[in-house]
Amino acid sequence: MAAHKRVFIGPLPDKLVDADIPSKADDNLAHLFKEHAFAFFINQGGHEEDWEESREQSVGEEMLRRWRETEWGIIRRRKQTKTKQLWIGSSFEVGNILGVNVLEESIHDRMSSRSAHSRSTRRPVSSTTNLHDEVTSFFAAEPGDSSLRPPLTIEDSWQKAQSDYSPRPTLQVATAPIRSDTHVPAIQRERAVHYAQLPTREDEIDSPAPPNQVLERTTSEIPETSAQAMLTNPVAPQSKLPPGTIYMRDRMLVRFGYTRDESLGPHFDDERSRKTRGIRYAEWAEFMVIWRDGFIQFYEQSNVPGTKWLTGSKYRLAFEVPIKNEGKTRLSLYSFVDLSFCLTCPPSSHSPAGSNKANAKERRHRRIFPHWTKEGTNIFICKLKSRSRAVDWLWELWLQLGGRIPPSLEVRNPSLGTRVSIDLSGDKGYAQMCTRENIIALCMRSLRRVKDWQELVEAQLAEGKKLELAWRMGGTQMDWVWLDEDVNGAARRAAVLGGIAMELSTGAPQLEVRLAHHSPQQLFLKNGVRLPEPPAIEGYLDRVRANTQGKQPVYIVTHDGNIFVLRPADANPPSPVGIGAGRSTEGLRREEVRRGAEQVVNAFGVTDLRSVVTVRRAFQVVAPMAHDERIGADDLNVEEFQRVEERCDSDGEDEGGEEALRAAKDKPYLRMKRSFELLLKNGSVVRFEAHSRKVALEWIDRLRQLVLYWRQKHHSDAAEEMDLAQAYAPRLTPRRHLRRNDSEIPPEGPVDIQAPLPALGSLYSWCVLEGCRPIVRGGRLYMRRGLSGEFKFVHLFLIPGHLVHFRIKPKSTLHTAVHKDINLTDAFVTSGYFAALTLPDGQYTATSLGTEEALPRRYEDGLETNDSDEDTLFMVCYHPHRSAVGVAVDWYGGTDSAEGSAKGKGKEKAQADVPRIPSLAAERKVAVFRCRNRLERDAWCWALNCEIEKLVRVQREREERVRGTGGDFKGAR
Repeated sequence: MAAHKRVFIGPLPDKLVDADIPSKADDNLAHLFKEHAFAFFINQGGHEEDWEESREQSVGEEMLRRWRETEWGIIRRRKQTKTKQLWIGSSFEVGNILGVNVLEESIHDRMSSRSAHSRSTRRPVSSTTNLHDEVTSFFAAEPGDSSLRPPLTIEDSWQKAQSDYSPRPTLQVATAPIRSDTHVPAIQRERAVHYAQLPTREDEIDSPAPPNQVLERTTSEIPETSAQAMLTNPVAPQSKLPPGTIYMRDRMLVRFGYTRDESLGPHFDDERSRKTRGIRYAEWAEFMVIWRDGFIQFYEQSNVPGTKWLTGSKYRLAFEVPIKNEGKTRLSLYSFVDLSFCLTCPPSSHSPAGSNKANAKERRHRRIFPHWTKEGTNIFICKLKSRSRAVDWLWELWLQLGGRIPPSLEVRNPSLGTRVSIDLSGDKGYAQMCTRENIIALCMRSLRRVKDWQELVEAQLAEGKKLELAWRMGGTQMDWVWLDEDVNGAARRAAVLGGIAMELSTGAPQLEVRLAHHSPQQLFLKNGVRLPEPPAIEGYLDRVRANTQGKQPVYIVTHDGNIFVLRPADANPPSPVGIGAGRSTEGLRREEVRRGAEQVVNAFGVTDLRSVVTVRRAFQVVAPMAHDERIGADDLNVEEFQRVEERCDSDGEDEGGEEALRAAKDKPYLRMKRSFELLLKNGSVVRFEAHSRKVALEWIDRLRQLVLYWRQKHHSDAAEEMDLAQAYAPRLTPRRHLRRNDSEIPPEGPVDIQAPLPALGSLYSWCVLEGCRPIVRGGRLYMRRGLSGEFKFVHLFLIPGHLVHFRIKPKSTLHTAVHKDINLTDAFVTSGYFAALTLPDGQYTATSLGTEEALPRRYEDGLETNDSDEDTLFMVCYHPHRSAVGVAVDWYGGTDSAEGSAKGKGKEKAQADVPRIPSLAAERKVAVFRCRNRLERDAWCWALNCEIEKLVRVQREREERVRGTGGDFKGAR
């Protein structure tokens, strides 16, 4: 989790500080100082080689002594005897203590990792070394066999990948296949790790351990890695399971369809669906889907009185799909964006809809199938809320329906333009060999010989970045491989290889190994000047209304280039280091993310920093209502925002607060000097009054830096988005190349879906997975609550576990909050044609899909697109749950058990706020969103699915009860 700097400006209310002092402050501080003693030692000029563990106690005591002499140390020790509120303290950096920011990665960890990296990296081969012999001994291939073998163990592979480096590689385009350990000589196989066989045929599919057995394991029984889990937890094949045993079960969002056409082809996905005429679709509904005895069964909740008394369950079988019917049932990846899959089969002889006692509501999904005929094709489109669970379903069904592992697994590296081929032929332990860590180690081991490895990859690894695996589809759609365990905590067999089953679609995805990028914390201007991201800011201010000149107390906080305005009662300000401290570094980081998420939810207004023309000090006693300033042609005046506001000697004489204001001779003048103004693009002026002149000047300087950075960041992001958009569609307006002569201008090259596209790392940022910031994703788009009504232009923010939106109005100074946030617990995200079919009649013409092109559109930032309506559409189907904000943050490890969590939002509080489990028949609400192009839609869907995945895993006990709906189905996992 990457930390981002934040500064609190101005003093704090004394009562708030007193309430934050823990009962065991000294013990907590001593523990905190001891944890960061090494970082303090380095910052004070010490050297790593001089550090000894025995110094930790003495350095920690010295830090505690120095802290007690600081402003906040004195404040903590004083006794409060007054009753009225006072403002105490000054500006501080959140998490900074004696020059060490405890929220950032510790220097000890950073330097230790670098030392380990330098020790494991072999020096360049000398001129006397035979390069050919070096490479040959490195791979140690058998005589007559040039293939590569996998490492003996994951640990060994990492060491060899780090230690065997040749400066001038012989590999240019692709490496030789990497063979499994079955091709290693017998003397070496004795040292190798051997795994249990993973089945590839129908009668070899294993059944995992049930949840109760997994949950009852002791700590010593739980393996530390997925490879160890496969070794220590062998499973029995499905053929030995008792009849009626449930292999998998889940609640899914399902849409049924029927067509008289019997030749839909082997791959029926979103693209094929929208182009196929004559398909009748039913409305989507939620079903309990169960796989057992060679059938996929769809159960729905029965509303017929007495059903549970007669049958023992209130659920009834609605449909049944056979998976042992001589290849007539086919499986397809329906949408890579949603990770929905499709089952097609001939009409089944099972006809549960024939009962006249079933009411109309129960028959609405079954009427789509004509049970009186055996002609045509039944279509079942299934969507799970957990993306990893959907991959597991797809993988297991693919194996059951005859899927075969390919002879080799190809891993591309887009940065180097090379690929590594891992040989899987003849190796029955491929699933254990193809773990995420093992494949990355194999790729590093091979790619180190490639030209430019040192400059393009190794240098960034030394800076703290890491290589990760990702499945990439269609050029711009990507999904990181980041979960080695399933929703029950067991090792996933499909963690990496699940993408192989996704070939059941129009375009098969490609496995890539690429650098995982966090959100960049620096930019480069056109003149090459490096522009680091300024610290975010927050603090108490008074908003001065232009019409009445009255003051409104507010709390201002910035997150990801946005200014949020809160009421002081909802401020949730940070605690100075040492006051309220005592949590571990990771605990403090998580609490900062949770605190920021609560601020976004509680804000009553927001303003985009890009809409600020300039920030100036007030020079008029009466606050103006409008301005006539305009932004230059380049929309960026660097000099204006980099200059420091001029000071005068009298600024330091203002002690601040109401007492100094009452003692002033010219009160309006002093109030003006304490104020600053934001000039917005729509011509409005927003004035704020600070606690003192010095505080006002600090606000001005820091806001100018933020406006400069985030406006430049917008230009950079827009340019990257336009470049990425050309990766799946040609440019609408061709670039004009000016030449002095009349020579022919060559046409632009065709779209290359295998282009490296390094900007994909920013679009699918690793910060989304690790939750580095309170705002997971934000942006402007059109939204509509429900399936009817008018679309509203909103500023949408995805925070851990929730969606929050603010209404954008052209003439408003603040985008007003709509306090109806969407809880993502039990939510489903759908997009494309699957979502378009949900729209009422008349809003979408299904017969024209794939035959007409959408009108081209050009936006203010230069983006051009002609994506169709369904390619810019996504929906969120949800229940109006109420739970604590930021529950998904606990997925990263929860709060420290010894201290709980600030503001009472720890794990115990989160468990108390777990929403109730809705029934299958419960009505859902729908929110419809329209983006500018397909690229933005895909990024939103991916981020939303990641947050839903975290909720599923942090509320594991609840999800087990959700999957256990209809508890009479025994043996389900």
